Amino acid sequence: MMNPAWSYVLTFVGSVGLLLAGRKKSLGWAFGFFAQGLWAMYGVATGQYGFVIGSLIYGYVYALNWFTWVRSDKAEKKEKTPEQQLFDLAQQMLGIASPDVSLIDRARYAEVLIRFSKTAAAWEKENKAPERPKMPRARRR
Repeated sequence: MMNPAWSYVLTFVGSVGLLLAGRKKSLGWAFGFFAQGLWAMYGVATGQYGFVIGSLIYGYVYALNWFTWVRSDKAEKKEKTPEQQLFDLAQQMLGIASPDVSLIDRARYAEVLIRFSKTAAAWEKENKAPERPKMPRARRR
């Protein structure tokens, strides 16, 4: 009979996979898929063949979810225009800066932030100041 610590280790590995997958890391799906192979070996070694069947089912689900996630992530990135990407970035920045602001207000603030950044970029392009010569640094004693 195997050491019961194996079931704890395997549960931990599977949980790390779920945690990473929930954070949209592709490594999470790989972790979970790898853990199912370990669970299958555990089932064979202990004579608990239900674990083998379960690991095949879970492995299939992990693989299917990974392929679905990768496809949708690629499609989402391709479909967004630069304007949409800029808006999403502004939304993320505002979400970090002020998480308690409602989504409607955050959208309005994002639009203002985008307009401001475009205005600043246009102004900088038109009024590019000549570069100042660098001053030599004072020596430390």
